[in-house]
Amino acid sequence: MPTAWKEEELFSHITTNITARRAAPSAEFSVDRVRHLMSFLTMLGPSPDWNVGLSKEDLCTKECGWVQRLEADLVPWDAGTDSGVTYESPNKPTVPQERIRPLSSLDHPQSPFYDPDGGAMPSLARVMVERIARKGEQCNTVPDTVDDIVADIGQQEQEKDDAPETCIYSNWSPWSACSSATCDKGKRMRQRMLKAQLDLSVPCPHTQDFEPCMGPGCSDEVDASTCMMSEWITWSPCSVTCGVGARSRERYVKQFPDDGSLCTTPTEETDSCVVNQDC
Repeated sequence: MPTAWKEEELFSHITTNITARRAAPSAEFSVDRVRHLMSFLTMLGPSPDWNVGLSKEDLCTKECGWVQRLEADLVPWDAGTDSGVTYESPNKPTVPQERIRPLSSLDHPQSPFYDPDGGAMPSLARVMVERIARKGEQCNTVPDTVDDIVADIGQQEQEKDDAPETCIYSNWSPWSACSSATCDKGKRMRQRMLKAQLDLSVPCPHTQDFEPCMGPGCSDEVDASTCMMSEWITWSPCSVTCGVGARSRERYVKQFPDDGSLCTTPTEETDSCVVNQDC
């Protein structure tokens, strides 16, 4: 069975700004000393076979720490499977197929990126990766096993549902934007990832959740000034090795209010701790 990780291990947050008129998609994922290279690819649609993405982006630093924040502008690439030159070109398979390559401003006069002066290609999106939790100080932290996850499930505050105990899920994503921009009723959705299926004979349903909604300012059910917060991260070690000290834990804002107001909900919490009272 593939190794899975606890969500406190290391979360990174991806946000892409494809268009300002839609909420930027986001995702959470964990990395460890074995799996610390990030790659992703997303297509441009409609288009012949164009895409944007990153390949083998190392989230482990040379000092064996973790990257705190990464930003990268994404330019379009050609997958080499279709010879169309515009977004809506009819299918024209490339035979034989070519290697994937970055598009050029001199590729074709009908290309939307064409520049007779051979100028730089425009950025179509920006990806932002931010470390939002960390377990251990270095990249050589040993990954957790599925048994570790199961042992910790009882200690974490889990949202109650009717999913089988043999199904281990990630936290729910933030709610999507409402499908209705008016006062007509619409739907919004959230998702979660199946991280481990401990019994293959027991299905793991309910990875999507829907609820009714209305456009901004129309619904009493959805408060536009509400901040959506993550779960609390595991408490830090006690600040002392003997006696009374302090510990802290953090959480982050997963989704800011739709009305543009600031989040005043606390993102850090401290507590006292005692280590070896007899010292």
